[in-house]
Amino acid sequence: MNVKDTDLDKYNQKYYQIITLWAVLEGFLGGLIHGLHIPISGLLVGSGAIFCITLLGIHFPEKGAILKAFVIVAACKFLLSPQSPPTAYLALAFQSILGQILFSTPWSLRVKCFLLSIISLVESGIQRLLVVYFIFGMGFMDAFDDWMNKVMNSFHISSYSLLFMILYLLLHLAVGIWLGNALNRLIQMKWNIYDKSIEIPTTAGELIDNKKTRSWFWPWILLGSLCFIYFDILNHKDWIYLVVRASIIVIGWFFVIIPFFKKLMTIWIKNSQENQNNDIQAVMQAVPNMWNLVKFFWQKNSNLAWWKRIKLFYYDLGGYFISEKS
Repeated sequence: MNVKDTDLDKYNQKYYQIITLWAVLEGFLGGLIHGLHIPISGLLVGSGAIFCITLLGIHFPEKGAILKAFVIVAACKFLLSPQSPPTAYLALAFQSILGQILFSTPWSLRVKCFLLSIISLVESGIQRLLVVYFIFGMGFMDAFDDWMNKVMNSFHISSYSLLFMILYLLLHLAVGIWLGNALNRLIQMKWNIYDKSIEIPTTAGELIDNKKTRSWFWPWILLGSLCFIYFDILNHKDWIYLVVRASIIVIGWFFVIIPFFKKLMTIWIKNSQENQNNDIQAVMQAVPNMWNLVKFFWQKNSNLAWWKRIKLFYYDLGGYFISEKS
């Protein structure tokens, strides 16, 4: 790293602060999503990851800096939220690799932010659609189309499922464009005058327990909708096939794939803690203080509407970490 020896400690401190922020945002946003029953979790959690990757790309454009951060964050994510599915780590890996590639190019920062935001969020949407297709298969798509045509008997569309998938991806694209623009505005602000004298509470706060805030509201709604479609449209043989297919995949996912994945992650983290200069332990120890900072900025504008609150939340964090005084 091209840093003067006198600035090395401060340089490394900021690097690990942003990594800790990334790890905390994963747990914080995950808990918030479960608490508010928000079904589009990929948009919110992905936005937090993109925010942190952008911070790393601005301060640490060196080769491999973002990928090293991803390894540490993935381990901390597993320790903080062991119930996270393997697909969450795939999305995290994709965003990190894409960020490392983009911030290694000579392109303008504006282009990098837009490409990172748009591609990452659209990929997240595609990944979720592929999971649905893998579980239920083409038969479910056809049944959904037939059911929608039956409900909308005066307005037929050849493929409602395709229409919903397109709209779902367009939503991710729109949020990606908005996020890319917000990141550019955030970076261009004169953060050298940002007030760094704010007092942050030092009492260790408790991280959101995702297990306690986990909600079964949306899964039950989905299950009820599927059962209605199956019994209303499909004949006896077809709906039994689809239910059995989905059941086998879900059981295999929860009782084979996820336990195996957790076992591999446990072994990997144990080896990492022994061979990577205790980076994981250092970040985990810094999590309580970083959580206090995140909680402080989240509560700072609690009187505002939620969309303004989220925007100012990221602006405050951005100011804190982008400021020349940080």
